[in-house]
Amino acid sequence: MAGTKLTPEEQAAQEIGRTELLGARTARWLSLFFLTCIGVVLPLQLVYESMGDKSLQILDLFEAAPSAAHFSSFEEAHEEASFLQGFVQPRLQVAFSRFGGFGNTKTVVGRQGWLYYEPGVSHLTGFPPFDPDQLERRKTLGARNPDPRIAIEAMAKNLAEHGIELILLPVPDKASVHPEFLTKRRRDPLPDPAIGELKTWAEEREIRVLDIFPVFASERKEQGRAFLAQDTHWTPSAMERVAKKVASEISVNGAAPVTWQKAEKTATRVGDLVDMLQLPAEQTLFPPETVTLQQILDEEGQSWRPIRRSPVLLLGDSFTNIFHLEEMEWGTSSGFGAHLAYQLGSAIDQIAINGGGADAVRIEFARRNNPLQGLQTVVWQFSARDLSHGSWPVVSYAAPRDEEEEEEEEEAEDMIVTGRLTNVPPTPSVSAPYANARGAFLLEVEEAEGPRAPEIGSEILIQAALMENRQLQPAARWRDNEQITLTLKRGVPEEWSGRELLDETFVFDDRTLYWVVSD
Repeated sequence: MAGTKLTPEEQAAQEIGRTELLGARTARWLSLFFLTCIGVVLPLQLVYESMGDKSLQILDLFEAAPSAAHFSSFEEAHEEASFLQGFVQPRLQVAFSRFGGFGNTKTVVGRQGWLYYEPGVSHLTGFPPFDPDQLERRKTLGARNPDPRIAIEAMAKNLAEHGIELILLPVPDKASVHPEFLTKRRRDPLPDPAIGELKTWAEEREIRVLDIFPVFASERKEQGRAFLAQDTHWTPSAMERVAKKVASEISVNGAAPVTWQKAEKTATRVGDLVDMLQLPAEQTLFPPETVTLQQILDEEGQSWRPIRRSPVLLLGDSFTNIFHLEEMEWGTSSGFGAHLAYQLGSAIDQIAINGGGADAVRIEFARRNNPLQGLQTVVWQFSARDLSHGSWPVVSYAAPRDEEEEEEEEEAEDMIVTGRLTNVPPTPSVSAPYANARGAFLLEVEEAEGPRAPEIGSEILIQAALMENRQLQPAARWRDNEQITLTLKRGVPEEWSGRELLDETFVFDDRTLYWVVSD
């Protein structure tokens, strides 16, 4: 009957009646094509692996008992090692970025060649980080204490008990300072409301928070920009302004004055956001960027370096490491810590770990011998986006420890240790912001030989390289409860000090730390 409304079932039956099916011959050829594409991947990968010096990765599937965690880790590592993906994906990404303006899960392509870090953008545009429902959601997703306020208050109280002042330095995201290249709808800088909320909360508890957004706004107005176009980080000029601002808020008592000098240098490279796009090495879509640096030297012309037991300690992440850590390829001894020391006219100490502003730097700090000795001020620099995405464990620094000669640890001989692994960290992603990563493990010692080897039956803390130059290392395949024999040294290599640290142990007692020489 005309005008009668059809039921959903009748509408579906009517649509099916109009559907034109592919011919049987075409359907068979399409099915064969897709099955071939799927089926050829594994044989090609096996041929590729057998031609090199790598073991067949498929065998890793049988190295541990079946479990959801094991299968998930194997799948992620297998995807990262796929040579087909490594060949095809970068070339597709160039096309997507050039013609469609598309990035990936880490990089947002903006206007006029500017790139943005997706977690920073989502921090500004997503739910407020201190919203109770948001905190609960992040906790269910695996964040270890997602509420930074708990960790901050505990740290401030811990330090205050020993007469040490804590200064918080949250660094606004690039999208907050330069929204004009992200969207046409906003040209002026956009203050991060989460930093404002954190500052209000902290001041009620007499915890100092330095709001450096006005410094960025002034730098942007006078110099045209405060962030690198293709990188997540600040420009050298903006960083120097922030160092001057922070130094004006610190009083150093009793420290010997140091006369620092500057030497102009340049550095050229594409930004870390280009690295995260994983484009081919020969890409020309994003040309390298050159910056002018002011390297900090002492009176003898030696490059600035952190000095233990200084009255000021800087805790930081990659904002502190850029222009200082050599493997970031943006120069050395020209970073935030160096310029803070220059402005203070004294030596300072520094612990900075890429991606570790919320957690890893505090854990490394707590693992030091007598970590609070000689301290007057701790400046804790972290990325504001970590308020939305970081884990913030509560860490204690109070326990005094027996002194050990650091030189003795550095010169320690190799020892051979066999044991069983626990608390294995997650596998790093080759598309992570940083090319290198290390992981912390616990090892239950079953056999040990060598000078000052750990006791049989003890549980020791070890670190191993998980990723080098975006290539997964053997330790990335280690599994919980796996028995393994390792060559170890005491301490951690100096070149590892700023690398991203994946740590699920959260151990900060007085046990000795070892690093893996080989396995």
